Amino acid sequence: MISKIIYALIFLFKKYIYFQKYFTVGVVNLNSICPDKDFTGNFEIEEIDCKDNLGLIMPDEKLVRKYYYRCKRNMKCFVCKVNDKIAGISWISFSRKFNEGVKINMSSKDALLLESFTFPEFRNRGIQKALIQTRLLWLKCNNFERVFVIYEPDNIYSEKALMRNDFAVYKRLKVFRIIGFYFQKNAEL
Repeated sequence: MISKIIYALIFLFKKYIYFQKYFTVGVVNLNSICPDKDFTGNFEIEEIDCKDNLGLIMPDEKLVRKYYYRCKRNMKCFVCKVNDKIAGISWISFSRKFNEGVKINMSSKDALLLESFTFPEFRNRGIQKALIQTRLLWLKCNNFERVFVIYEPDNIYSEKALMRNDFAVYKRLKVFRIIGFYFQKNAEL
């Protein structure tokens, strides 16, 4: 019984009082790349006007609430569909603050690629590549210069996909949260 209480206290401590996580920040200079326009696969990617269509495309109420917050912050949403079924969703942010307490020094000509998710039944079809390329092309057409991405170092699949799209490691960060306040410092590359 005491061991269960100790485990519960450790869990609560890690969840609400102290938190430590590592992140990798990647960057690509849009002036030096030429995104593909020809994507493999039989799917379509479209930019979604979240204020009108978000509830229609995302049947899960939790996701609608999460994504509605992003729409209010003027983030761009791209959805990949296969046979009129949602296969993947991805975002572009223009804010320099990422959840989990990571901050990046970005100019007005910089953007941040956020969460890109492919539903399990559609994986290994090139959807992630297409979502990355679509967002890079959109940013390049809208005169952005650099694009950042933040991912966890153990997410090897994301890292490989990003490196294939000319991203390079910008820096590694160690982020701490102590009683709701975030701190970050550079970690070794």
